[in-house]
Amino acid sequence: MEITPDPFLQVPKEILLTIYDYLLPNDLSRACVVCRKWNLVAGADELWRKFVYTKKINKNIGSNSKNNNTENKPLKWIYVVRKILILRHS
Repeated sequence: MEITPDPFLQVPKEILLTIYDYLLPNDLSRACVVCRKWNLVAGADELWRKFVYTKKINKNIGSNSKNNNTENKPLKWIYVVRKILILRHS
């Protein structure tokens, strides 16, 4: 029996980024658990930037201030932690 490669794994990163750019955070998070390749692409900072840096959210996130522990963290991580904190305090 011949094993055929999964066609979704053959899709180039650039095309996946274009598709994922239309997804909301919950859908991006779900895409991250499909496989390693999708996790790497769906976790890209360029996709999460629009959800982290908005008018409603502190724009200093990721800055080098002493009280900011998010330096060098992926934007996906910042979004998820912020979402958890909002849910806990609402």
